[in-house]
Amino acid sequence: GFALAWLAPNSQNLLLRYSYHSDAQTYALDPGFPVDIPGGGAEALTVAKDSLGVVWIVYALNGRVLVAHSLGSDTDWTAPFQPPVPEGTTATLDDDAAVIALAGGKLGVFWSNQVTQKFYFAVHTDGASDLDRFAWRLEVAAAGPSVADDHFNLKLGTDGRLFVAVKTSTNTVGQPAVGLLVRSPAGAWSPLYPVANYEDGPTRPICLIDEVSRRVHVIYSSFMSDIYYKSSDLDAIAFPSAGAGSPLMVSGTNPGATGGLNDPTSTKQPVDPTIGILVLGSTSETNRYWHGWVTLPTP
Repeated sequence: GFALAWLAPNSQNLLLRYSYHSDAQTYALDPGFPVDIPGGGAEALTVAKDSLGVVWIVYALNGRVLVAHSLGSDTDWTAPFQPPVPEGTTATLDDDAAVIALAGGKLGVFWSNQVTQKFYFAVHTDGASDLDRFAWRLEVAAAGPSVADDHFNLKLGTDGRLFVAVKTSTNTVGQPAVGLLVRSPAGAWSPLYPVANYEDGPTRPICLIDEVSRRVHVIYSSFMSDIYYKSSDLDAIAFPSAGAGSPLMVSGTNPGATGGLNDPTSTKQPVDPTIGILVLGSTSETNRYWHGWVTLPTP
């Protein structure tokens, strides 16, 4: 398993690699780690391993979308570079990027661009040259006024579909501030499926897939105070339209007040009724973590 350490703006990022010892049920840091990796000062950084065992990191820094990867060893890394795609890799200081391994020997980089008002997705063939523009294919995941914002979360289904929970930058009542995008294995993107509207204050969305019950769940903070979620059929996507959703963790504070709950996070793996959904939330004002469970019914 891998862990990333971000210390402070302009500081050195670190990659930590751990091995699991099943007898003791503990993780231990591998020899030679941590190692320095690029991206110091970035707001967010994600990691993924491709089909050839190459570890990739992706981040946005000073308005530039940047990637780097390991070179034969997890301790040796390339310098950061921008994907050689036709457009979109220069964005605002607020935009972010993420990486995910895809089926079929591919890797995907997803990012927001509030200059062009688009979400982009660049697909790289595993093992191909970093800077060969023919090794990358650019897709526009969504485009339109106020569609792009820097909050999103990616999950891959076993059927090859990619699910992306996104926040938009709308400030219009009745318009979706959180929605779901779905990419087919062939690279076709769905329209934005609305999840929660602007008036409900949704932010920091994540998504989770339950392929046993055939459900997709989108979890988000409401007014940075409470954690809510909505669910949909995995194969005929439509979320309940009314209200903020089902409460998962309620802080009891006024919307946006000090001590409220924000930044929900959960597992990267698919979920199912045997494990349910565990969600963590936090409040930076009181330096506390909360957790809540969603019990999934057996189909």
